[in-house]
Amino acid sequence: MNRIMILQLLTIATGLLVAGFYLSFTLVIFPALTRMEAHRARTFLVYVNTYAQRPPFLSLFFLGLLSSAGSLIACLAQGDFVGSAGSALVLAGAILTIAVNVPLNRQLERNLLPWRSYEARWITANTARALGSALGAVLALTAG
Repeated sequence: MNRIMILQLLTIATGLLVAGFYLSFTLVIFPALTRMEAHRARTFLVYVNTYAQRPPFLSLFFLGLLSSAGSLIACLAQGDFVGSAGSALVLAGAILTIAVNVPLNRQLERNLLPWRSYEARWITANTARALGSALGAVLALTAG
């Protein structure tokens, strides 16, 4: 098995795993939180976000970020448009996490953002990264 194939397989696997993780927030966790008092929902999410910043999830997240970046470069070099698009979408999910979801989490943690404002913005970004990661993994799976 060559290095490019390994990068693509890692991109597919991590893309699907993080997409499932993100979708669980959109489909299960946040709908349940909307039924709670804002203060309780905020407190719960601060705990969840703190717990997520541990080696098991961070390893998966950064493995996906690095493998999708490597896969994107390799697919572009080979002229593989579908593989490039898939890798780019998985990579975009990671970038969206760093650029939008994590800063929103920090604002929530510091009590700088009201729960309802946080919730609406976070769910939009979360759904985008989940769908992008899932679609990217499927495209990478069907590539070249």
